[in-house]
Amino acid sequence: HSPVFVGNYSLLQIGECLPIGRSITTFRATDEDPNKENNGTVQYFIVDSSSNAADRTFFSLDKDTGILTSLKAFDRERQDTFALRVKAEDLGVPSQRSTVLPDITITITDGNDQPAEFNKTVRYKFSVPEETHPVVVGRVMAVDKDDVKKTCYSISQEDHLHQFFNV
Repeated sequence: HSPVFVGNYSLLQIGECLPIGRSITTFRATDEDPNKENNGTVQYFIVDSSSNAADRTFFSLDKDTGILTSLKAFDRERQDTFALRVKAEDLGVPSQRSTVLPDITITITDGNDQPAEFNKTVRYKFSVPEETHPVVVGRVMAVDKDDVKKTCYSISQEDHLHQFFNV
């Protein structure tokens, strides 16, 4: 018998800030051959294809356990999807194979890893007449490259401006 994958692995999602070496998923295949020492023992491999040559360098697959782990840090802003093809193979002679098709798509979800930045070409300079309050003195704008944009503004305590202004 050929190994048969158990579960649906066509689409996986992992966080951009996943630490290197962390488990992503465990592939599992069963083999109905009665001899578990050879024919019934399943091993797992990442299969080379022209579409995943660079992508596979980000992942490691333990051939005995089927555990897929990360080898590199992910940066969703550079690459937000990866494609892998995985096969399960028994130790029989001749070996029986089962390949996961179509390619497994791994989507990288956004993490808050990009700092908000002010436009470096804009210089902010505000003035306010004395004894005028409360009044809007000016507006500033920062850009965050992350999908989830939660930019918070504050005035540094070291500047002592927080005594006179708020954001």
